[in-house]
Amino acid sequence: MQLIRLLLLFVLLAPLPLWAQQRISTEESGGFLVDFLEEQLSGDNRAIRVEGLSGGFSSKAELKRLTIADDKGVWLEIEEATLDWTRSALLRGALSINQLSARRIAVLRAPEPAPVDPELPAPETAPFRLPDLPVSILLNELRAEEIELGESLLGQQARLRVDGRIELADGTLSMDLSGLRLDRQGDQLTLKVGFDNETEELALDLSLDEQAGGLIGRLLELPGGPSLQLNAEGSGPLRDFTADLGFATDGIERLSGQVRLEGADPTTSTTGLVFRADLNGNIDPLLPERFHPFFGPGLRLRVKGETFENDGLALHSLALTSRALRLSGSLMMRAGALETANLRSTITAADPTSRVILPIPGEEISIKGMSLQAQKPKGRDWNIAARIGEFAHPQIAIADLSFKTLGTLEQSLFDLVADVNLTAKGVQPNDPNLRVALGPEIVAQTRLELSSENARATQLQVKGDGYQLSGEMEFEGLQDGLKVIADLKTDLNDLAQFEALAGVPLGGSVIGTAQGSFTPLTGGFDVVSTLTAQDLRLGQAQLDPLLVGTSNLTLSARRDVDGLVLEQLSLSSSAFQSDTSGRLDSQNGQLSLTARLNDLATVVAGISGPVTLAADIQKKGTTVSGNADLQGPLSTTARISGEMQEDGSADVQFSSRLGELQGLIPELAGVVTAEGRASRSEGIWQINSNATGPAALTAAISGSWDEATARADLAAQGAVQMSVVNPFLKPNLLDGQGRFNLSLSGPPSLDALRGTVQLADTRLVLPSAGQELRNIAATVTLNGAGADIQARAQPRSGGKINIRGPIAIQPPFDGALTIDLADVVLSDNLIYETKLSGDLSLTGALVQAPQLSGTIDVQETTLNLASAGGAVGAAPIPLIQHQNEPRAVRQTRQHAGLLNTSSGSSANLALDLLIRAPNRIFARGRGLRAELGGELRLRGTSADPVPSGQIGLLRGTFDILGRRLSLDDGQITLLGSLIPYLSFTASTTTEQGSASLMLQGPANAPTIEVTSEPNRPSEEALALLLFGDNIQDISPLALARLAASVARLSGRSDGVSDSLRDSTGAETVDVGVDNLGAGELGLGGYISQNVYTDLNVNTRGESELSINLDLSPSVTVTGTADSAGETGVGLFFKRDY
Repeated sequence: MQLIRLLLLFVLLAPLPLWAQQRISTEESGGFLVDFLEEQLSGDNRAIRVEGLSGGFSSKAELKRLTIADDKGVWLEIEEATLDWTRSALLRGALSINQLSARRIAVLRAPEPAPVDPELPAPETAPFRLPDLPVSILLNELRAEEIELGESLLGQQARLRVDGRIELADGTLSMDLSGLRLDRQGDQLTLKVGFDNETEELALDLSLDEQAGGLIGRLLELPGGPSLQLNAEGSGPLRDFTADLGFATDGIERLSGQVRLEGADPTTSTTGLVFRADLNGNIDPLLPERFHPFFGPGLRLRVKGETFENDGLALHSLALTSRALRLSGSLMMRAGALETANLRSTITAADPTSRVILPIPGEEISIKGMSLQAQKPKGRDWNIAARIGEFAHPQIAIADLSFKTLGTLEQSLFDLVADVNLTAKGVQPNDPNLRVALGPEIVAQTRLELSSENARATQLQVKGDGYQLSGEMEFEGLQDGLKVIADLKTDLNDLAQFEALAGVPLGGSVIGTAQGSFTPLTGGFDVVSTLTAQDLRLGQAQLDPLLVGTSNLTLSARRDVDGLVLEQLSLSSSAFQSDTSGRLDSQNGQLSLTARLNDLATVVAGISGPVTLAADIQKKGTTVSGNADLQGPLSTTARISGEMQEDGSADVQFSSRLGELQGLIPELAGVVTAEGRASRSEGIWQINSNATGPAALTAAISGSWDEATARADLAAQGAVQMSVVNPFLKPNLLDGQGRFNLSLSGPPSLDALRGTVQLADTRLVLPSAGQELRNIAATVTLNGAGADIQARAQPRSGGKINIRGPIAIQPPFDGALTIDLADVVLSDNLIYETKLSGDLSLTGALVQAPQLSGTIDVQETTLNLASAGGAVGAAPIPLIQHQNEPRAVRQTRQHAGLLNTSSGSSANLALDLLIRAPNRIFARGRGLRAELGGELRLRGTSADPVPSGQIGLLRGTFDILGRRLSLDDGQITLLGSLIPYLSFTASTTTEQGSASLMLQGPANAPTIEVTSEPNRPSEEALALLLFGDNIQDISPLALARLAASVARLSGRSDGVSDSLRDSTGAETVDVGVDNLGAGELGLGGYISQNVYTDLNVNTRGESELSINLDLSPSVTVTGTADSAGETGVGLFFKRDY
């Protein structure tokens, strides 16, 4: 085509003035004509270069070299081309080219397709125009000495030579063409055709020979790439002409036959011809094996007919047979109109149990059988009926597919009327979701009315299980520009039928209508469409509540030479309304939108009130500008405005305000604002914004976003008072300031986040634990791979806590935190006070199953049993069930931690802790004075701890009624709970028997039990324990002393001992009487880590000093000395078992 266009330019430039021809012909290559040719012939993705052009305006033009290139380079080369033509023939309105030749033509590859215009089509339509050709061309001689075809073009490289001569003059045609492959032996094509109008002599000689693996065999994709031989030869007058045809591969004949022309019977026609054709053969070797059952070795085509005057044609017989196909028929045409026709065809498999694969390109299609019958008797009536059994395609199977049409044909006006019916039963798409949507049967019918200008389909109906399409369509202007006019209606009974196909839950019924016109050639349309839905569900939790009841959609739009007009696009329901309208042409445009949501609570629980949106967009020339305003509940407003240029640059401003934050978060009251600006230039956005909120919240975000690389370069700084979280921490309190300084550099992800988050001079109060952490300072450093934490705090009662280590910022948030405790004093200000030190580590996935491990060293610890559980006389508060509880009361109980509520799942903490307390674990109160020591190993999980080991008795007494009982046993354990469990036992033996006193239970609610052997009532066992007598033998004074002991057991009479212990600094203080009734004072305490001393003085002036040296947990050396000069040494061995 490019070469022809070049020749046409030669012709059109020929009539230029003679002086211009002389001037231009003397120019060298690259002159005016070359530049003109290259400019006119080049285009999008096509560059023409001409070299060595001479004689451009003479009768013989020569071209040294011409190349055509696209974006990938040169794909066509023509060298040493010559055009020898007769210019004077133009004066007779004819183009006579004597010789067109080229030494070399190289088609290196197929050209790249022209690029698709990225611009949107203009809003206006354009009238349809057919292209005009400037001149007809007649070629008398053609020669190409070498034509090169690239491998990418046909699958292999090839070099050809073409010679030929075509002469058409005075009613005589003579054509002689030959082609020869230069790079292979034996591949050649010759064609000779001659005809003389005077003698009606016709001569035809076509011969093709190609060796195995040639171009044609490759293009036809013949199995095995055989050699090819094709011959067609015949000569003689038209009324007695015979041509023999033959086609062979690898020297074996595959198809052969004869075509014969004879003169018609002179009595019926003087100019008519009788034609016959008989071809047969076996083409299975030329086809894929799957098509062999269709064709087979018995393929045969027989045709007999004749022509008449005035475009008359009679096809007396037509028979095409193969292994599976039977096709027969006849027809008669007079004056170019179909008079009668009768066509029958069947397809059946030779084996009744098998199927027939149809010889159709693409995916495999098979059927069980097919029948077709088409008839047109004399007159206007005609009919076609077809039926296909068990149609199968990889995407769909149809058990029974039938087609019927009955109609009339008025051929003089080409008016056709037909009733068309199509029925598909047993429809089984391969996609099970589509199978449910379509249903098992589809029926379609329409009345078709066709003329030379228009086509119309009325009474159109397509029915399926649960859906229906009806209406009519008309196609106007079939000759000069198609226009489609439609009036359609669709009914969908239940959208749930289509939810599997859509992939989202659907429901409700839909009725839709569409009326309008569409012109494909111009893109113009004028449409009005409505959609009415009942209880529509689209599987969107926020959208579905808006569509309850009746929903309506209305669309009215048109596109013509004036542009695109959107007259109305409205959507309405009981909960939502919106309206859109606008106009757009090549220069200007306008779009307006209004929308209202009647109650935001429909989609956002707990927030009531209407939401309105108003937007307006304008286009003027190359600038698009607009703004949008939103108003909603909680005094919410938002506005965005800006403009965009044709080159993509933009400038956008936005602002928003939430006046009642407490409506969203009841615990936070105040106003939240945000405002900023974003500008775009060459695909890069620059962003600057600021935000404010309660608790002195300030935030500033600035930076850029690159659309081409999808990379961000953003920075964010801000601060907030930490009291903002107190409503979520109740009853705990946090006070202080937090700051953040973050940056995002790269594709948006947590890996690209850098910066710090800091807390300084912060205080945390934990009322339920009786603790307060002061001077909290923490820094979280984000480094892309994770976060590094450095934190420290000081408990109010003393000590230090340090936490440090990394945490991943992607789930499951793996961490490796180190926790250091240094002399941390813990106390509930009631029962216990202790001092802890230790090294702990928290490792693993922090949101799944992290592990807390390490060692805790317990220093001096005091358990005050006098405060545990309240007084003996105080009855426990029974369980209170609250009915019709006011909101304020429930909120108070929740803040006090009295509600058993779940705040969501948390990580189940794995434990591996060693708690070391070798001594100085003092339990006092209710007459008990004991020192304990030992180790505990805590394993399991925080939800189910598994303790092992115990804190055992080192020494201790139990005073009751002035009587001091030495403790026989004592221990503190953790039995599946983190609350210590106490167990102490003291006993005595008299002539009346033995009695034991046991104090046991959780540290916050211990109980005392007295037993005896032999068994007796508890009051008698208590008397035996205290006085060694039965209760009936106790004196009134002893009863008074018993009452005082009861008071001590209740926890109300340890004040004196506590005061003495505080004033003397002793670890233990005992005040009472000895066995002889004398007053007695005992003081005890540690003088070193493992040396304990005990001093006892009575009112008789006697004193005793004892020293206990703990050599190991099992061996203790004791030494005593009294005021009488008596001394003693003891060695004690103790082992728990």
